[in-house]
Amino acid sequence: MTHRHTRPPTHPLTHGLLALTAAGALSACGDYNFETWVRPKLNPDLIASRAKAPPTVTVPAERAPAESPPLPSVKAALETWRAADPDIRVTWLRGHVDAFTARPRATVPDYAARALARHGMEAKAVAPSFEPVKEPGVEPKAVAEPPHALRDIMEEDGETTWYRQDGAEVAKDVLAEFLAEHDDVFRVGAELIEAGLPNLELTEHGVGRHFRRVAFQQRVGDVPLVEGKTVVLFDLSWNVIAISRQLATREKLPAAPDSAVSEGLAEEL
Repeated sequence: MTHRHTRPPTHPLTHGLLALTAAGALSACGDYNFETWVRPKLNPDLIASRAKAPPTVTVPAERAPAESPPLPSVKAALETWRAADPDIRVTWLRGHVDAFTARPRATVPDYAARALARHGMEAKAVAPSFEPVKEPGVEPKAVAEPPHALRDIMEEDGETTWYRQDGAEVAKDVLAEFLAEHDDVFRVGAELIEAGLPNLELTEHGVGRHFRRVAFQQRVGDVPLVEGKTVVLFDLSWNVIAISRQLATREKLPAAPDSAVSEGLAEEL
Protein backbone atom coordinates (compact mmCIF):
# COMPACT_ATOMS: atom_id res chain seq x y z
CA MET A 1 0.00 0.00 0.00
CA THR A 2 1.37 3.37 -1.01
CA HIS A 3 1.00 6.24 1.43
CA ARG A 4 0.49 9.58 -0.20
CA HIS A 5 1.59 12.57 1.80
CA THR A 6 -0.46 15.69 1.19
CA ARG A 7 1.10 19.02 2.12
CA PRO A 8 -1.35 21.33 3.89
CA PRO A 9 -2.25 24.36 1.80
CA THR A 10 -0.07 27.40 2.30
CA HIS A 11 -1.75 30.67 3.11
CA PRO A 12 -1.14 33.07 0.21
CA LEU A 13 0.48 35.63 2.51
CA THR A 14 2.82 32.99 3.93
CA HIS A 15 3.60 31.88 0.38
CA GLY A 16 4.49 35.45 -0.52
CA LEU A 17 6.66 35.92 2.55
CA LEU A 18 8.53 32.71 1.78
CA ALA A 19 9.08 33.94 -1.74
CA LEU A 20 10.42 37.26 -0.44
CA THR A 21 12.73 35.44 1.96
CA ALA A 22 14.03 33.32 -0.87
CA ALA A 23 14.46 36.42 -2.96
CA GLY A 24 16.57 37.99 -0.24
CA ALA A 25 18.81 34.95 -0.13
CA LEU A 26 19.18 34.92 -3.91
CA SER A 27 19.90 38.63 -3.92
CA ALA A 28 22.77 38.03 -1.52
CA CYS A 29 24.16 35.53 -3.99
CA GLY A 30 23.88 38.00 -6.86
CA ASP A 31 21.55 35.78 -8.93
CA TYR A 32 18.20 37.46 -8.39
CA ASN A 33 15.45 38.80 -10.62
CA PHE A 34 12.31 40.14 -8.97
CA GLU A 35 10.07 39.64 -11.98
CA THR A 36 11.16 36.00 -12.42
CA TRP A 37 11.40 34.83 -8.83
CA VAL A 38 9.04 36.93 -6.68
CA ARG A 39 6.17 38.52 -8.57
CA PRO A 40 4.67 35.21 -9.79
CA LYS A 41 4.59 33.98 -6.18
CA LEU A 42 2.61 36.93 -4.80
CA ASN A 43 -1.16 36.74 -4.71
CA PRO A 44 -2.47 39.93 -6.38
CA ASP A 45 -5.92 39.56 -4.80
CA LEU A 46 -4.36 39.42 -1.34
CA ILE A 47 -2.18 42.46 -2.06
CA ALA A 48 -5.20 44.43 -3.26
CA SER A 49 -7.19 43.52 -0.15
CA ARG A 50 -4.35 44.73 2.11
CA ALA A 51 -3.75 47.96 0.24
CA LYS A 52 -5.37 51.00 1.79
CA ALA A 53 -5.27 54.71 1.29
CA PRO A 54 -3.42 56.83 3.87
CA PRO A 55 -5.65 57.43 6.90
CA THR A 56 -7.51 60.72 6.90
CA VAL A 57 -8.53 62.70 9.94
CA THR A 58 -11.63 64.83 10.15
CA VAL A 59 -10.95 67.73 12.48
CA PRO A 60 -14.10 69.14 14.13
CA ALA A 61 -14.55 72.89 13.91
CA GLU A 62 -13.60 73.36 17.56
CA ARG A 63 -10.35 71.41 17.08
CA ALA A 64 -8.63 73.57 14.49
CA PRO A 65 -5.26 72.51 13.01
CA ALA A 66 -2.09 73.91 14.60
CA GLU A 67 -1.44 76.25 11.67
CA SER A 68 -4.99 77.64 11.67
CA PRO A 69 -5.47 81.41 12.17
CA PRO A 70 -6.79 82.79 15.47
CA LEU A 71 -10.47 82.19 16.08
CA PRO A 72 -12.23 85.46 15.21
CA SER A 73 -14.01 85.74 18.56
CA VAL A 74 -10.75 85.19 20.50
CA LYS A 75 -8.85 87.67 18.34
CA ALA A 76 -11.57 90.29 18.77
CA ALA A 77 -11.50 89.86 22.56
CA LEU A 78 -7.71 90.19 22.55
CA GLU A 79 -7.82 93.40 20.49
CA THR A 80 -10.33 94.89 22.95
CA TRP A 81 -7.95 94.06 25.82
CA ARG A 82 -4.97 95.46 23.91
CA ALA A 83 -6.75 98.78 23.49
CA ALA A 84 -6.31 99.21 27.26
CA ASP A 85 -2.89 97.49 27.46
CA PRO A 86 -0.90 97.74 24.20
CA ASP A 87 2.09 95.82 25.68
CA ILE A 88 0.26 92.48 25.66
CA ARG A 89 1.79 89.91 23.32
CA VAL A 90 0.57 86.40 22.50
CA THR A 91 1.37 83.49 20.22
CA TRP A 92 -1.25 81.19 18.71
CA LEU A 93 -1.84 77.44 18.59
CA ARG A 94 -4.83 75.75 16.89
CA GLY A 95 -6.74 79.03 16.82
CA HIS A 96 -6.31 79.73 20.55
CA VAL A 97 -3.85 81.74 22.66
CA ASP A 98 -0.63 79.84 23.35
CA ALA A 99 2.05 81.87 25.18
CA PHE A 100 1.23 85.25 26.78
CA THR A 101 3.37 88.16 28.04
CA ALA A 102 2.68 91.61 29.51
CA ARG A 103 4.77 94.30 31.20
CA PRO A 104 5.12 94.52 35.01
CA ARG A 105 3.14 97.23 36.77
CA ALA A 106 3.48 99.22 39.99
CA THR A 107 -0.12 98.59 41.06
CA VAL A 108 -1.90 95.55 42.49
CA PRO A 109 -4.62 94.44 40.05
CA ASP A 110 -8.18 94.00 41.28
CA TYR A 111 -8.17 90.28 40.51
CA ALA A 112 -5.11 89.77 42.75
CA ALA A 113 -6.51 91.97 45.54
CA ARG A 114 -9.62 89.77 45.70
CA ALA A 115 -7.57 86.58 45.98
CA LEU A 116 -5.14 88.04 48.51
CA ALA A 117 -8.03 89.28 50.69
CA ARG A 118 -9.51 85.78 50.81
CA HIS A 119 -6.18 84.48 52.11
CA GLY A 120 -5.73 87.33 54.61
CA MET A 121 -2.65 88.63 52.78
CA GLU A 122 -1.70 92.28 52.27
CA ALA A 123 -2.08 93.67 48.75
CA LYS A 124 1.20 95.57 48.61
CA ALA A 125 2.29 97.30 45.40
CA VAL A 126 5.96 97.07 44.43
CA ALA A 127 7.46 99.25 41.71
CA PRO A 128 9.04 97.05 39.03
CA SER A 129 12.81 97.20 38.74
CA PHE A 130 14.88 96.39 35.71
CA GLU A 131 18.50 95.29 35.44
CA PRO A 132 20.75 98.12 34.18
CA VAL A 133 22.61 97.51 30.95
CA LYS A 134 26.02 96.12 31.87
CA GLU A 135 29.16 97.43 30.23
CA PRO A 136 30.66 95.10 27.63
CA GLY A 137 33.38 92.89 29.07
CA VAL A 138 32.45 93.56 32.70
CA GLU A 139 31.55 90.37 34.53
CA PRO A 140 28.70 90.58 37.06
CA LYS A 141 29.68 90.16 40.68
CA ALA A 142 29.34 86.55 41.82
CA VAL A 143 26.83 85.97 44.61
CA ALA A 144 27.06 82.86 46.74
CA GLU A 145 23.93 80.75 47.15
CA PRO A 146 22.32 81.30 50.55
CA PRO A 147 22.17 78.39 53.00
CA HIS A 148 18.92 76.47 52.73
CA ALA A 149 17.85 77.64 56.19
CA LEU A 150 17.95 81.27 55.06
CA ARG A 151 15.90 80.89 51.92
CA ASP A 152 12.66 81.68 53.74
CA ILE A 153 14.04 84.64 55.69
CA MET A 154 14.31 88.23 54.54
CA GLU A 155 17.91 89.26 55.22
CA GLU A 156 20.45 91.66 53.84
CA ASP A 157 24.12 90.91 53.62
CA GLY A 158 25.99 93.64 51.81
CA GLU A 159 24.39 93.99 48.36
CA THR A 160 22.67 90.63 48.51
CA THR A 161 19.02 90.23 49.51
CA TRP A 162 17.24 86.96 50.24
CA TYR A 163 13.56 87.12 49.31
CA ARG A 164 10.85 85.62 51.46
CA GLN A 165 9.39 82.60 49.68
CA ASP A 166 5.75 83.04 50.65
CA GLY A 167 2.58 83.19 48.56
CA ALA A 168 2.54 79.71 47.04
CA GLU A 169 -0.87 79.01 48.54
CA VAL A 170 -2.46 82.04 46.84
CA ALA A 171 -0.75 81.89 43.43
CA LYS A 172 -3.29 79.61 41.76
CA ASP A 173 -6.16 81.62 43.23
CA VAL A 174 -4.74 84.83 41.72
CA LEU A 175 -4.33 83.06 38.37
CA ALA A 176 -7.94 81.85 38.51
CA GLU A 177 -9.17 85.41 39.12
CA PHE A 178 -7.04 86.65 36.21
CA LEU A 179 -8.41 83.97 33.87
CA ALA A 180 -11.97 84.72 34.98
CA GLU A 181 -11.49 88.34 33.89
CA HIS A 182 -10.10 87.30 30.52
CA ASP A 183 -11.78 84.00 29.75
CA ASP A 184 -12.93 85.38 26.41
CA VAL A 185 -9.21 85.39 25.48
CA PHE A 186 -7.83 82.28 27.21
CA ARG A 187 -10.97 80.11 26.92
CA VAL A 188 -10.32 77.95 29.98
CA GLY A 189 -14.02 77.84 30.86
CA ALA A 190 -16.11 78.83 33.85
CA GLU A 191 -16.34 75.26 35.15
CA LEU A 192 -12.58 74.90 35.68
CA ILE A 193 -12.14 78.46 36.92
CA GLU A 194 -14.93 78.22 39.49
CA ALA A 195 -13.55 74.88 40.67
CA GLY A 196 -10.18 76.51 41.40
CA LEU A 197 -8.29 75.23 38.34
CA PRO A 198 -8.07 71.51 39.21
CA ASN A 199 -6.39 71.07 35.81
CA LEU A 200 -3.24 72.77 37.17
CA GLU A 201 -1.07 71.07 39.78
CA LEU A 202 1.41 73.46 41.38
CA THR A 203 4.90 71.92 41.27
CA GLU A 204 7.33 74.84 41.80
CA HIS A 205 7.21 78.27 43.43
CA GLY A 206 9.88 80.91 43.88
CA VAL A 207 10.20 84.63 44.55
CA GLY A 208 13.11 86.73 43.32
CA ARG A 209 14.13 90.32 42.78
CA HIS A 210 11.93 90.94 39.73
CA PHE A 211 9.06 88.43 39.74
CA ARG A 212 7.36 85.43 41.27
CA ARG A 213 7.71 82.20 39.26
CA VAL A 214 5.18 79.40 39.57
CA ALA A 215 5.25 76.14 37.61
CA PHE A 216 2.25 73.89 37.05
CA GLN A 217 1.71 70.43 35.57
CA GLN A 218 -1.35 70.52 33.34
CA ARG A 219 -3.97 67.79 33.37
CA VAL A 220 -7.01 67.13 31.20
CA GLY A 221 -9.50 65.36 33.42
CA ASP A 222 -7.44 62.85 35.40
CA VAL A 223 -4.78 62.51 32.70
CA PRO A 224 -1.47 64.46 32.95
CA LEU A 225 -0.69 66.32 29.75
CA VAL A 226 2.48 65.12 28.02
CA GLU A 227 5.08 67.91 28.19
CA GLY A 228 2.48 69.84 30.15
CA LYS A 229 4.80 71.86 32.40
CA THR A 230 3.56 75.45 32.31
CA VAL A 231 5.32 78.42 33.92
CA VAL A 232 3.39 81.48 35.08
CA LEU A 233 5.19 84.67 36.09
CA PHE A 234 3.73 87.32 38.39
CA ASP A 235 5.43 90.64 39.02
CA LEU A 236 5.94 91.59 42.67
CA SER A 237 2.57 93.37 42.68
CA TRP A 238 0.86 90.10 41.62
CA ASN A 239 0.14 91.10 38.01
CA VAL A 240 0.23 88.05 35.71
CA ILE A 241 3.01 88.96 33.27
CA ALA A 242 3.67 85.66 31.47
CA ILE A 243 2.13 82.27 30.74
CA SER A 244 4.56 79.97 28.96
CA ARG A 245 2.16 77.81 26.98
CA GLN A 246 -1.47 77.17 26.09
CA LEU A 247 -3.80 76.27 28.95
CA ALA A 248 -5.27 73.06 27.57
CA THR A 249 -8.89 72.01 27.62
CA ARG A 250 -10.66 69.12 25.92
CA GLU A 251 -11.87 71.48 23.22
CA LYS A 252 -8.39 72.79 22.42
CA LEU A 253 -6.71 69.39 22.00
CA PRO A 254 -6.25 68.09 18.43
CA ALA A 255 -8.08 64.89 19.46
CA ALA A 256 -10.40 64.09 22.33
CA PRO A 257 -8.36 62.75 25.31
CA ASP A 258 -10.79 59.85 25.77
CA SER A 259 -10.67 58.85 22.10
CA ALA A 260 -9.84 55.18 21.59
CA VAL A 261 -9.53 52.72 18.73
CA SER A 262 -9.67 48.96 18.62
CA GLU A 263 -6.45 46.95 18.88
CA GLY A 264 -6.91 45.70 15.34
CA LEU A 265 -7.29 49.19 13.92
CA ALA A 266 -4.27 50.39 15.88
CA GLU A 267 -2.17 47.59 14.37
CA GLU A 268 -3.35 48.45 10.86
CA LEU A 269 -2.53 52.13 11.35
